[in-house]
Amino acid sequence: MGDQRLAFYCVTDSRHFLGLVALLNSLRLQGHDERAYVLDCGLEPWQRDVLAQGTEIAVIRADVSTHPMLLKTVLPLAHPARTLVVLDVDVIITGRLDPLVELAQASQKALLFPNDSIDRFEPAWERLGFGAPKPHTYVASGQMILSGESGTRLLHLWADGMERLLADPTLARAGGSPRENPFFYPDMDVLNALIGPAITEDGYVLADSKSTAFWPFDGLRIVDRERLRVEAADGSRPLLLHHILDKPWNGLVPSNPYSQLMTRLLCRSDVQLRPPVSRIPARLRAGSIGVGGRIYVRSRFVLRRALRGRLGIRSRLARKYPRVLKSRYHYD
Repeated sequence: MGDQRLAFYCVTDSRHFLGLVALLNSLRLQGHDERAYVLDCGLEPWQRDVLAQGTEIAVIRADVSTHPMLLKTVLPLAHPARTLVVLDVDVIITGRLDPLVELAQASQKALLFPNDSIDRFEPAWERLGFGAPKPHTYVASGQMILSGESGTRLLHLWADGMERLLADPTLARAGGSPRENPFFYPDMDVLNALIGPAITEDGYVLADSKSTAFWPFDGLRIVDRERLRVEAADGSRPLLLHHILDKPWNGLVPSNPYSQLMTRLLCRSDVQLRPPVSRIPARLRAGSIGVGGRIYVRSRFVLRRALRGRLGIRSRLARKYPRVLKSRYHYD
């Protein structure tokens, strides 16, 4: 283990850079000033310049062409801390993570989080070579807190599993939908394939499902925009928002608590990292331009709902390009 008490780790490419900025700014606004390690899988020069504005941010360029999704273990293993927090760049932190960090430290195990869909299980995960998996709560790979030898062991096993996946094309490309392909969600399916044969049920701790909110954030509302506080319909206060699937900075996504906080994290003067306004999509900007951009997005979705199915476009596409539609979210 390294001398650092706590460190954060994430992987990004140029397409997901604005998500990274929002994540890092949210950490700093919550008072987490620990070192953040960023694996650079193809950032542009202006994006590296933005990261240079920050403090305690180590940017390390990836030297392989592997998809970023399968490189999440690289920096935690190369630059370990006593407690490691691995995060996807489509996550925003909405409160201090101390309770979760302390839970991992007290157990000296990996703290894993239930995924938004918790019932995925594939007996075919055994093909990865670790042994027969056991049914369990399907855990997410976009947020985890690792402590002690148990956490380090999970990282090594996970890295080994992803290498096995890459080495066997019959596993990596087994089908174009989650039902056809037991490794459709490659990093997450590999992680869950380990539970049972390689990671025992008492070898990790499962976080409370209320600690994370996933898109589409049903029932979630912002209660304090300045401090990024949110509240679920049941009164609980999630500490992480995870915007799975389409990203609000890359596509037309209806406004939601994550995208609203993202505007605050990209555009306010009190954040550490400030991307050029011209690089921020209009729908995520502050002021009248942002309002106009969000109105445009909303009108597009209203029109889409009104025309859905009437023109027969999707059915024609499905007949002509069935695998394209099935694999829309593969590797997102």
